[in-house]
Amino acid sequence: MIDTLKDLYSVLTKKQKKTLFRLQFLVILMALSEVIGIGVFGPFLALAGNFNLVNEEGMLRDIYIWTELQNPADFIFYVGASVLIIISISTLISTFAIRALLHFAQRLGAEISSSLYDYYMQQPWLFHSNSNSSRLMNNVTTECNRITAGIIYPVMIMNAKIVVGIAIVILLLIIDPLITCLGFAIFGFIYMLIFSAVKFRLATNGRVISKTMQTRFKLMNEGFDGIKDTLVLGRSSIFRTRFSEESFALGRALGSNVTMNEVPKYWVELIAFGAMISLILYLLAFNDGNLTAILPKLGVFAMASYKLLPAFQQVYGNLTYVKGSASALDNVKEDLKNWKHLSNENLISNELPKVSFTKLSLNNISFKYPSKNDLALMNISIDIEKNSAYGFVGKSGSGKSTLADIILGLLSPNSGTVYLDDKKFELYGSRSWQKAIGYVPQSIFLADASIEENIAFGIPENEINNDNLQNSILLSNLNDLIEEMPLGIKTVVGEKGLQLSGGQRQRIAIARALYHDPEILIFDEATSALDGLNEKNIMDSIYNLSKQKTIILIAHRLNTVKRCKHIFLFDKGKIIDSGGFEEMKEKNKQFKDMTHNA
Repeated sequence: MIDTLKDLYSVLTKKQKKTLFRLQFLVILMALSEVIGIGVFGPFLALAGNFNLVNEEGMLRDIYIWTELQNPADFIFYVGASVLIIISISTLISTFAIRALLHFAQRLGAEISSSLYDYYMQQPWLFHSNSNSSRLMNNVTTECNRITAGIIYPVMIMNAKIVVGIAIVILLLIIDPLITCLGFAIFGFIYMLIFSAVKFRLATNGRVISKTMQTRFKLMNEGFDGIKDTLVLGRSSIFRTRFSEESFALGRALGSNVTMNEVPKYWVELIAFGAMISLILYLLAFNDGNLTAILPKLGVFAMASYKLLPAFQQVYGNLTYVKGSASALDNVKEDLKNWKHLSNENLISNELPKVSFTKLSLNNISFKYPSKNDLALMNISIDIEKNSAYGFVGKSGSGKSTLADIILGLLSPNSGTVYLDDKKFELYGSRSWQKAIGYVPQSIFLADASIEENIAFGIPENEINNDNLQNSILLSNLNDLIEEMPLGIKTVVGEKGLQLSGGQRQRIAIARALYHDPEILIFDEATSALDGLNEKNIMDSIYNLSKQKTIILIAHRLNTVKRCKHIFLFDKGKIIDSGGFEEMKEKNKQFKDMTHNA
């Protein structure tokens, strides 16, 4: 429990910690108001039971004289009204305090979720290529919701109830130390005993909940993304069975935690009733059956019990929530701590202008993926000049796309040097460099949005530059597609563009790459899904662009690189040959074989 609270505190920002400390003053004010509300109830009951108290030496007599009232009945009426006002003010303060705590808890949970998403979105390509997207989504949504509902919210309430409870116990100690110590010891022992008995089960259930929720996310992701394969191969029943099993395990763990949270209160209520009856009998026995004498003390203890018993139950219940949700914080705490240490470099670099260059040189570039033993690239050296077209060809896994990822600034080479116009330059993570690049991947992602929004990907609709939009549509031969659509450029393409053909999706991706008028265009098998006519038209447009832009074509089909100025042939992470198309065809047997198989 203490470790969980330490972990939660460690992931908070300075601003969040300051807000938390400021709220403690509100909690203390709430505790004081509760104590005052309970404290004034006893004298009122005493006065109601014995009007003659206004004639006896003491504070009540002094107040009665000060009011100048002639009738004790009038005095008790005003005292009762005053007590009601004090209790009402106490209730208002408590309401405001709890509201502030709950709003802070919800806001804090939302900020933690946002911070986690922010952290993941700032991570490099290598992080995402080695991470399961289902796990990341589960962390940002489900686990953060569990942290909010199962840790932050309970801690806020528990904090308030403990402070209020301590204040009430101090008041009761002043009134009757023996009864207070005895009652506190009994109820404290009962709840400690119950919590000790269930805490290990709660922790186990918490781990089960984290595991099953992540697995459910994974099954949903795989099932929905691969629905066509699932239906064709008849795997639907397998996915349904696995999801049902995980859901059953999740429901059983959640149900067990709720049971351990709720059931003890019924037994504690039974003990509380027994304790209250015992208290009445005790007070009557020691006051010779004089009900008037015990009424003030009994009233204070009754009202205190009315406040304390729910507080005890809430503290216990919130402890079970925190224990059962600790695994959610364990899953994301390191990511949240890493997010706190991130600099604002990426935000600042977004304001930098895009790079302009004459020649890009890569000298002796080598790279190895962390999960692999062999180098993916070995001592690659190439020069790429402005306004020219280059082709990267070779078998799958030969290193073409890895080199493209380095040029895109997505991967950092293990060794080697990059020069822009003979000056050293760091491509990795450079926004000024990436602003100069347009990229068309082999696997196209389209959002469930309009064609217009997919072309200007990520830019709010009201900020889309119409000139850039129309120019990219023209260059990517999208006009015919848009004219066929019922709402034109405003037509929604459906989730992942499933309502479009592969060729239509690729043309939208090409338009996206052209939207921000890049210096370099990298096409990774960008025309593989196009028919012959559309491929020819787009390739004509691409090669026409090479007069004003640098083009890099990654291809298996060599027809697309015929007009490239220079072609690099990759094999096992090395460039084994290079030259013009006809030159390569003449001098390199592997290249010649590839042209025959194209």
